Amino acid sequence: MCVLSLIRSCSPTTSVRAIRCSFLPTQNLKLNPIANTQLRKIVTSIVRSSGDHEHRNFTITPSRYTWTKYKDSLHFYIMLGLIPGLTFVFLINVFIGPAKLTPIPEGYEPKQWEYFKHPITRWLARYFFTSHQEDYERTLFYVCEDDEKRRMRFLQWRVEELMAYRGDYLNYYVRPTVSGKYFRYNVQDAISMRQEQGFDTDNTSIPGE
Repeated sequence: MCVLSLIRSCSPTTSVRAIRCSFLPTQNLKLNPIANTQLRKIVTSIVRSSGDHEHRNFTITPSRYTWTKYKDSLHFYIMLGLIPGLTFVFLINVFIGPAKLTPIPEGYEPKQWEYFKHPITRWLARYFFTSHQEDYERTLFYVCEDDEKRRMRFLQWRVEELMAYRGDYLNYYVRPTVSGKYFRYNVQDAISMRQEQGFDTDNTSIPGE
């Protein structure tokens, strides 16, 4: 009777395996045949009400919601652009078709996009890409600009070299606190001393004169 009361107190969500294990020790007991029959009926009804006849495990695994959501979004947006794009290309090839090669009329200068065959390529070349002539002129401009920079750098280097050699210009190599006339006086005194010592000073010049 204790076993029957235990079975009656079990909730519908009770594990079938736990109930089976709980009845294993009672199978060897010497019960009344009527009570034993009722016990077998209760166990059979509980086991069958749980679903299938075989035992199934509920395995706990990490969630795959993020990966599934990512695949669904990827497929959606790919098809969202792929299907209209393929439809657009198919309609262009069917209703417009590739361009045909024809002689150029006299006095007419073809545009740069008219040299392409496919309509989509012609449209891209007209509104997005640059022509070969424009690319060539841009390259010439870059080459000319680099050459001008090279000439300016060489000229600046030459000017700084001459300023350092002559010392006659108030820029990089002259201190603004020193007056020019005192510098010329010092140069003239140095020339006079060299003349007194017997050195040749004919090719020596005084800055500012």
